[in-house]
Amino acid sequence: DIIAGRGPLGDKVVECAKARRQRKGNRRLLPQYSAPAPERRAAPAKAGAYSWHQLADEKNLVAQRSRMVQRLSDVGQLESCQNACNADDRCNSINFCTAGCVLLGDKYQGNESVKPHAQCTTFYWGPARDPSMHAQHFKEVPDELPEWTWADPPSTERAAELLTSWRCTQAFGSTYRSTNSACHIRNLYFEADPKDNFKHTGFVMHTVAGRDLDPPLDSVNVMLNIGSGGSFVRPAIQLIEHKSVAAFAKYLAGGATGRIIEHHGLTLTLCPMYYFNVGHALFDGFYPGYVSLLQLGFPDRDFRVFINARWDQNAEGLVPGNHAHVEALLGSIGGLGSLRLAVAAAAATGGRP
Repeated sequence: DIIAGRGPLGDKVVECAKARRQRKGNRRLLPQYSAPAPERRAAPAKAGAYSWHQLADEKNLVAQRSRMVQRLSDVGQLESCQNACNADDRCNSINFCTAGCVLLGDKYQGNESVKPHAQCTTFYWGPARDPSMHAQHFKEVPDELPEWTWADPPSTERAAELLTSWRCTQAFGSTYRSTNSACHIRNLYFEADPKDNFKHTGFVMHTVAGRDLDPPLDSVNVMLNIGSGGSFVRPAIQLIEHKSVAAFAKYLAGGATGRIIEHHGLTLTLCPMYYFNVGHALFDGFYPGYVSLLQLGFPDRDFRVFINARWDQNAEGLVPGNHAHVEALLGSIGGLGSLRLAVAAAAATGGRP
């Protein structure tokens, strides 16, 4: 309430308030107004060359980089989503999803990097795509394997140097259920199993008859991560004993590819829980592994990280690119990059899993 009698300013305020109440009393309801349906945005010059295109050749692939303009959860048809974009000058592309429509401000040409998504597909408004241009799809197993050094099977003399040896020590803080070990394994192999036509892969250690095994492999307990409730991952390591070094050399020549990829240097093998999440990857896998490196006497050595786990496709679909981000992070910490299980398996089987 305004109290009069406070000078010219107070009287003026009272007059304004009375006039406002009078206008409010004389107000009449207007008929309900509905905005006209948005018209399709006019195409730029050479309009005949402009239309909507799917960014990648396959569905459930979205642009690696995008800038959201607006999310429309009540739009359930692709054409309606495209019309909404055409009516907004800020919009040049869309992510059409099972849960609605996302307007994007990015302009695409059809050769941009894409990533998998469980619910969405990217479309863009623009000229017809050059048939030779294709979106770059980041896959768990790329179309081309990395540039590795392939070596021919070794001679018998060289094969003796490629037999597996190992040393182990009790892992620091290992008190849960059983005593775990931190092991440095020289010449650990990752290969396909010929018994099932090279379809399955795993770690293999090679020795020859009569060779002392210290410590015996069955006495060693190794884990690749830590987790609540004892949800540890034990690596399956097969030990193959050959009759002689010559037999071992012949074995190396009879693999799925007949060749060997040598990864020189130190490799830290991990199997982090939920490694699409950087916190889990660092503390459930990388941290205990790095402590073992220190125990084994490698505080200053560069190393690569072998991630002995496959992508969680549901998580990759919801948050595309997180696995690759974590792999790049761990590889940069080690200094020699990273290697994921799916890529190693593809190389070992001579094809694509």
